[in-house]
Parts: sequence; C-alpha cells; structure tokens
Amino acid sequence: MRIAIDMRDLQIARTGNRTYLEEVSRALVEVAPEHEFIFLSPAKQLAKAETAVQKIKGHIAFYLWKEITLPWLAWREQCHVIFCTDYVVPLFTTAHTVPVFHDASFWERPQNYNRFWRWLLNLLALPAARKSAAVVTVSESARQHIHQYTHIPLEKLVVIYEAPKQVAITPLSLSQKTAILDRYGLTPDTPFILHVGVIEKRKNLARLVTAFAQARLQLGPAFRLVLVGQPGPKKDLDDSQVIRQVIQDLDLGESVILAGHVSDVDLPAFYQAASFYTFPSLYEGFGLPVLEAFANNLPLMAANTTSLPEIAGDAALYFDPESSAEMAAAMVRIATDAELRASLIDKGKQRLKIFSWEKTARQIMQLFIQLEDRL
Repeated sequence: MRIAIDMRDLQIARTGNRTYLEEVSRALVEVAPEHEFIFLSPAKQLAKAETAVQKIKGHIAFYLWKEITLPWLAWREQCHVIFCTDYVVPLFTTAHTVPVFHDASFWERPQNYNRFWRWLLNLLALPAARKSAAVVTVSESARQHIHQYTHIPLEKLVVIYEAPKQVAITPLSLSQKTAILDRYGLTPDTPFILHVGVIEKRKNLARLVTAFAQARLQLGPAFRLVLVGQPGPKKDLDDSQVIRQVIQDLDLGESVILAGHVSDVDLPAFYQAASFYTFPSLYEGFGLPVLEAFANNLPLMAANTTSLPEIAGDAALYFDPESSAEMAAAMVRIATDAELRASLIDKGKQRLKIFSWEKTARQIMQLFIQLEDRL
C-alpha cells in the first residue's frame, strides 16, 4: 500500500501538532516497512505571516495546497491513502482520506479564533472530514467533544493515543543540565515549577501565575515558576502580554521566568531539574507534557478537565483550573509532601507503559489496512 503523508506542518508548526507529525511519521516507517510512505510538502518554504497581506496569501496557499496540489501529487504517486495530521484533508481525491482532529477547540471555543480562520476551517475541514473514511482523534474526551460540536458520527471517530516526544526524555548529565539552565538564570538546585506549552489563553497561565503568587507565600521566595513555550501563533490566541501584566501587577519580578521557545536539545534539562510539573489548562485534546513529565520522573499536578484525567489517570494531583486558590493549595501540597511526590512518580511510571509511538503507529496502520480492503 502507498500512503501519502502531508508534511506541510513541519515548515510552520512548533507546537504539539508538529511533535505528532514528526513522531508518527517516524514510527510508521519503522513498524510498517512492507508499505510505502510518500512524504509530501510544498516545494516553496513557508514563512511566518507578519502582515495582513501575507496572512491572506498564506490562507490562499493553504487552500491551493490542500485542494489542488496535495491530491494531484497523491494521484501521481498512485497513493491509496492521504493522511493529514492538521484537521484538513482534500475534499476531492481518488484516495481514501484520514485526517487527525486533535480537539474540537475551533468549534467549542470560537471566541478564541478570528472569524476568517473559522470560516476557512469550516469550509475545508468539516465537509472533507465527513466524507473521509475515518477521522483519527487522540482521546475519548476529544472524540466526544468533536462529535458534539461537529456532528461527525461517533463510529467514524477513531481514538488512537499519542506518546511522549523522544527528545524530551533524553537523560542529561549534571554538567549538561547546568550549562543549559544557566542561560535561563537557573541551576539544577533551583526549586521550580514547570509548564511547557504554547502561551495561549486556553492554557490558563495568567491564573497559574496568580496561583503561584499565593503559593509562594508558603513556599518561600526561592521557588520559581518557569513557563517554556513560544507566544501563541495567532494574535487572537496569544496570552503573553496578559501574563507579563499579571507578573508586574503581583510584583513577581524574576520569580516567573518566561523562557520562550526552547530547543529539543535544551528541553530535557527543564524536565529533569524541575521540582514538579503543573498543567492548568482549561482545554486539551490530549496533553503530551503529561507523558513527558512521567517519562522524566516528574510529579504532576493537573486540571481536572477534558482529556487530562483520561491521560494521567491516578498519577496526578488534580485541581479545579477555574480556582486560583485550589491551584495554589495543590502547589503547596505537592511541594511539601515528599511521600505524595514519590507516589505520583511511581504511578506515572506505571501509567506511561500504556503509551508508545510504536503502538500509535501500529493502530494507525491497522486503520489504513482496513481502508485498503475497501478499495
């Protein structure tokens, strides 16, 4: 079987969608060498759109790629399946199409997205997804939300879990960690709370900073909060300025470190030096950092919402993400209770055994083979 994989996101994405595409592509090749994978991407390197004109050109290029170039290339290569990990597959093609819907946030929280992008996504993604042979999603929580807001039939939505990013769990020596953390004003001995993810409103980081200010009264001034991640890729979603204002209003100064985008080479140092990981998100389709925390023996506190309890199971200390007081109390408890931290680490190790990119790839490949039988 010949399978076309849309690699366009590797040119522009830096978030979890990029991780998913990288890891799934690699794992598919490893687990299914008897099949042929055709990796397709635009010939012209895509650049980040800065102006309104560039954004319009980018939207047009996206449409042309998805609806003309990609299906033509797949037809030329005689592909049986087109696999797109960014929601949108071609509407008209001779191949079976399988998109990945990571969550339903575009439809569930439309206020977080500009009107034109919502219109474009509804124009391209939903009709093609309804016509697709199957739609992969990453958790049962996401499956139910996608069905509720898009009316894609439940029987078409297939849950296939993700796994931790390989580079995020690479063990580092003390000297390596020291050299990396020094660039961010940290040492391996600095007690700090870690969050990794794009700085978007749904990540609930402004409330996290407020909760940290409350918890710091008991934890002491030595504790730091480290936010690793680039600003939201879309102006409508970015929460960077709000977070900076909260830091200033609460006079937190250098106690909160906005590390920005951290390379794959440097990221393990943060996971391996942190005191614990916090995941206060209001909305997640999966939550990859949950597994990355487990893989680095990092205790986890997480919001009791959407997919996070499904993925973390009993290996997290949960809190209401709408309550900064409850979030602060969870920080203090996990920071001061060594027995709890040890228990969470042990449970995280056991929970992690459920997830692997090899397992993900095998399940996706099994889905493709089922589709081939329909040809």
